[in-house]
Amino acid sequence: MQGKSDIYEGLNLFDLDYQNIQTGQAWAEANLNGDSEAASLCLEYALGGKNILGIRQQTGLLIHWLQTGLAAAKKVSEKLSEEDCYTGLGLAYCRLGDTRVGIDHHNKALAIAQVVSDKKGEAIALGNLGIAYENLGDYNRALELHELALKLDREIGNRRGEGSNLSNLGNTHAVLGNPRLSITYLEKALRVAEQMGDLRAESNRLSNLGVTYTDLGEYAKAIEYFKRSLAISRQLRDKRGESADLTNLGLVFAEIGEIENAIECHQTALDIAQLTGDKNAESSDWGNLGAAHARLQDFNRAIACYERCITLARETKNRQLEATQFGNLGAAYLELGEYKTAVNFFERSLRMLRHIGDLEGVANQLGNLGEVNARMGNMTDAQALFIESLKIFEEIESPSANTVRKNLAELTTIHM
Repeated sequence: MQGKSDIYEGLNLFDLDYQNIQTGQAWAEANLNGDSEAASLCLEYALGGKNILGIRQQTGLLIHWLQTGLAAAKKVSEKLSEEDCYTGLGLAYCRLGDTRVGIDHHNKALAIAQVVSDKKGEAIALGNLGIAYENLGDYNRALELHELALKLDREIGNRRGEGSNLSNLGNTHAVLGNPRLSITYLEKALRVAEQMGDLRAESNRLSNLGVTYTDLGEYAKAIEYFKRSLAISRQLRDKRGESADLTNLGLVFAEIGEIENAIECHQTALDIAQLTGDKNAESSDWGNLGAAHARLQDFNRAIACYERCITLARETKNRQLEATQFGNLGAAYLELGEYKTAVNFFERSLRMLRHIGDLEGVANQLGNLGEVNARMGNMTDAQALFIESLKIFEEIESPSANTVRKNLAELTTIHM
């Protein structure tokens, strides 16, 4: 929490003692129900390391520790600790792509914060809910929540929270197609992180700026930001951060046509995920490799990568990623001219995304189904699907609406 070089000392101490920490947590958990001291220790293990465990632990194990901590908090009637456990669980489930479960936990944290008048906790919960709703494509709700969180943090003088909210607002405006406004927010957030000496936040905001510059097509600047973020992740020995930075570099290399460099970055990210046992990251890396091979028109190899991604996504119960890969499989089979197979995968993706509540994902798959129907000569069905897709994109104010309008215009020209 002190930042700068103290971060390395804290992480080094944790790494040296992690085996003992695991042993202690296992004892406390085993004695949770019969020993009040063990219950208190379960809380210490889950929450005392909340700024470290997210960097070092696999998400599944982190959830287990937090669930044990939550049971302990309820046993000893510590409402603030219960709130913190719900916050941690919400973040962990959202990381796994189980956003609705994450939202449920964040709402429980928010309710407790409001009851006990914990303004800082209330702001944290509002910000986390904003991120979750953005993941579901509800951008206006996300903006509303981030602005409420920012107002609260400024009222109580919480600079760290203010920086997080500025960063979140920047990310949401980027998705809404306001890249210059996004950069303004992200640069303010970056300055806060630098002033606080918060290297992890600094790395995160550099990465977010890289994503925004990628969207603007300013690829050289994007690569610069991603490399700066990567350097910090490697200094912190933050494997999850390093993997994310390499993934972002891979995506921007793909955009500029350097597909071999993209594949190298995604493969290195995959190697890290396999080394650390991070199944969620590994599954995403397979999906990114598939997309890179698809850019090389190697659709059979892309399909193999997507299928591996789906297998792992099911193991980690990441339904959002699984649904996305069904859409990618549909796109690959579409390019191979296997239209019926493509339709099958697009429809499977669409059903899952509707169940999850991902509005943007639903609109994308409706558009994909419109495209495949157009190629099959089913112009009336294609037009209806494009119109349905456009309606959703307009409702959530997504820039993708312009692409669908273009598809509809082309379809009308062809049909005439």
